[in-house]
Amino acid sequence: MNFKFSTAIVLLIALSISAIAVGLVGLREFAVLRIASASMSPTICDSDIVVAKLYSHDSPDANPENLRDRVVVYSGIGGRLMAKRVLGVGGDIMRYSDVAVVRNGNLALQEKCAAPGLQNPNGELLSNELEVDKSRVFVAGDNLRKSFDSRRFGTVPNSSLIGVVVFQIPSRLRRCSCSSQP
Repeated sequence: MNFKFSTAIVLLIALSISAIAVGLVGLREFAVLRIASASMSPTICDSDIVVAKLYSHDSPDANPENLRDRVVVYSGIGGRLMAKRVLGVGGDIMRYSDVAVVRNGNLALQEKCAAPGLQNPNGELLSNELEVDKSRVFVAGDNLRKSFDSRRFGTVPNSSLIGVVVFQIPSRLRRCSCSSQP
């Protein structure tokens, strides 16, 4: 059995299981998204499919504090659906560079795909700083070098949040690595 055929079978089985699970709990509560970039690798690979539980802005549980460090789907520039990790919420002080993000003086995310020597956990070169507004979140891709995120376009309005990723369907049998991403 060749690799492409095996991958297709695994993907078909995973999609079937997902469809059944979503059908059991109600399609209206979930969104399905195919990831079309390497910005979240190696956590989520290019071409993976994610299932997100829709975020209810009116719910008493709708507290952005609960989103910190979770992967969310949101409506980005031009209405394009994006998946990124929430690193900062209202009141957080964010310092960032191409290889690290620091939240309130503590390392929140460090580039996983950078060459040795590019890591900067101490923040000496983290010259960019902002305070996250109460009605917004700071998002970033896990692959900081390939991610177009809050470090480039600013924070995201809470009203643009669509859902929280709860399930991931790999697009391949082997997980992606930093070197396997385009």
